[in-house]
Amino acid sequence: MMTPKPTNTCEMSNFNSFSQLRETGLSSNMNGITFTHCKPNYHVGIFPHCNGYTDLYRFNRIVLFRNNYSSNTAQHLINEKNLLNFGINITIKGRFDFHFPDLHTDISVFPMQVWLRRGCLGVVEADIPNQTIIQSVGLDFDVQLLEQLLPDKAVNEISQFFLASPDQAAVQIMRKPPPVLFLLAEQLLDLPHGSNEFDLLKIESISLNLLTHLFADQTHHYHSVPTQIVMAQHILDTEVIQNHTIRQLSKQVGLNECDLKKQFKHHTGLTIASYAKKAKMETALVLLSSGMRPIKVANHLGYCNLHYFTKVFTTYHGYTPNSLMDE
Repeated sequence: MMTPKPTNTCEMSNFNSFSQLRETGLSSNMNGITFTHCKPNYHVGIFPHCNGYTDLYRFNRIVLFRNNYSSNTAQHLINEKNLLNFGINITIKGRFDFHFPDLHTDISVFPMQVWLRRGCLGVVEADIPNQTIIQSVGLDFDVQLLEQLLPDKAVNEISQFFLASPDQAAVQIMRKPPPVLFLLAEQLLDLPHGSNEFDLLKIESISLNLLTHLFADQTHHYHSVPTQIVMAQHILDTEVIQNHTIRQLSKQVGLNECDLKKQFKHHTGLTIASYAKKAKMETALVLLSSGMRPIKVANHLGYCNLHYFTKVFTTYHGYTPNSLMDE
């Protein structure tokens, strides 16, 4: 990869306008893609000559876009907007090429690959071969979020790329991405469109979880915590509706029941049952705080009746679900 040169001034001045610019940039320049406005923070787009979709979500300080489609013909896509990029792309399926003429840089994209991007990249071109299945996830975020999530004094590939020379535009393939990033990206792709508040909450939760793992101190965290335990935590955090047994969980993560229980308690400080309850109660608090009625939250989280849910919630948090409604 050649050393990138600084690009011209971006067509934006702050992160809040970034997502709107990305939408207009994609819809007006990417060979006819059009976005359908579904909710204030949710859009679905369709590429011409493709089966599938691309969708985009605006949350507080992150923008998520998912690509899940197959091309019927070879395509050369061009985006001429000079967008400010500060984020990552995770490819699960698909082989294609990106060209950045203003940076004199090309990237060949392969399955199970993560690449980082920062700054105003200028014109972006993509060559997608005929009959190619594309499954990928992109996340953009602001600098303040990055600084908050990076561990104190962490020196790793992520901090070096995003913070060492933030004013210089660049793209870079991540050398050793943590395996959990691909697991979380697949989870995001498996979720349906965010048609209701609960679906949107799950999408945002997994997106933030992905960024947390990305920004973790890779020299410590991923060598000290086994991948199976990270996977188990993720399953319990995101599949709160399910009442997972230890046997089911051990099969999903590929670790025998005895080792799973011992290692989970060692690395998290909680039993699997306690961790699952914690995940449910934290999700319940978020849903109730967003205005969802207690009976609906109880049903969403798999509780058989409102009385039992109220008892568990009150014991855990120290106040009743209805007290949040009164506020």
